[in-house]
Amino acid sequence: MTDRLPRFAQGVNVLLGLALVAAPHGFGYAELPLATADQIAGPLIVSFAFMSLWRVLRPVRLVCIPLAIGLLGAAALFGGPQGVVIGHVLTALAITLLALPGGYDPGRYGGGWSILWRE
Repeated sequence: MTDRLPRFAQGVNVLLGLALVAAPHGFGYAELPLATADQIAGPLIVSFAFMSLWRVLRPVRLVCIPLAIGLLGAAALFGGPQGVVIGHVLTALAITLLALPGGYDPGRYGGGWSILWRE
């Protein structure tokens, strides 16, 4: 498996996290409690998905899965307009599925402190 699929998937997760941040104001539900969940989960998803673009930090992508489950829970708990809740369910499903591809990891990174003494 090449490294392109996991990087693409995490790039899309970064965009989905940014969309979560902008959605409450764009779709007019900024006054609902569901918007607070978006403002918390969105930046965290962006952060973890962006960090997992690098191969050495690839396992961090799995943190997006509980965040997506939290979005589902917030949509079920707080409710809101039907279109907003359906959007949250679809976004959470997409984030979860895109967080799964891990890619190839050769297990070699940098050289540590010993690289300072090599000639």
